[in-house]
Amino acid sequence: MEFREEKINLFLFFIFSFIISWLLWLPSVLVFIKIIPSSPIQILGNFAVFGPFIAAFTLIFIKGKKNDAKKLFLSGWNIKFNKKWIVILFLPLITTGLSLIIVSILEPMNRLQYAPPIVMWIPNFIVYYFIGGPFTEEYGWRGYALERLESKFNALVSSLILGLIWGLWHIPLFFIEGTVQSNIPIYEFLLIQIITSIFYTWIVNNNRDKDGNINVFLAIIFHAMGNFSSMIFPYWVTTLGRWIFFIINVILVVIICIVYGMKTLSRNQNIIIEKSL
Repeated sequence: MEFREEKINLFLFFIFSFIISWLLWLPSVLVFIKIIPSSPIQILGNFAVFGPFIAAFTLIFIKGKKNDAKKLFLSGWNIKFNKKWIVILFLPLITTGLSLIIVSILEPMNRLQYAPPIVMWIPNFIVYYFIGGPFTEEYGWRGYALERLESKFNALVSSLILGLIWGLWHIPLFFIEGTVQSNIPIYEFLLIQIITSIFYTWIVNNNRDKDGNINVFLAIIFHAMGNFSSMIFPYWVTTLGRWIFFIINVILVVIICIVYGMKTLSRNQNIIIEKSL
């Protein structure tokens, strides 16, 4: 009965996340497809990233589990983790930087013209962290959804499912002028989101506490670093750059699956299995 209830909650989480975010993005989409003229109401789109955050905490509060809500929120501020993972958190800089180097050799052009000035890097990182997706999304995607998916599927399958849904959640952004997504074919973006989702699971599963709880802070930081890296190393401005980035990530994911195993993507297998039962 409890599993069935959590399955329903997971379904409701995805539905609520999509409805909240898509409704807030809707005015900008309608402007883009010329259904309505430009309007101040488009500012609502800036709050769309709160969809997963609101959905997750709403469902927890509805069940009357205030302590669970508190624990989830505090996990987004838990900076305690194994120091060796500091290197891993800079993985997006490595993959995006390498992608940019390779594509610049194969297809010369000044991609750095798309990157902001150095003086804007820190301010942009802070903005991206809190209202650009990482902080607002990861409480939902990894903090709420991943936990429940892994109670039914193995870590790899859970990552693939979540990555696809996470990617589809971004669809309105493909119809809003000025977004990164508006410059990328939907299927390419989805492939990148799906493969990237595996890295998130790998990182958080290897840093669960003794009770098997996820450290949402790591997911937030990894998300923020991914956005930041794409900003300063804009590999994504051409099709070739996006495919090179995708291939690099596929190679790394295959290595991770071989070394850590597809079942948990983690060394802490007993903790995760026990948490899932």
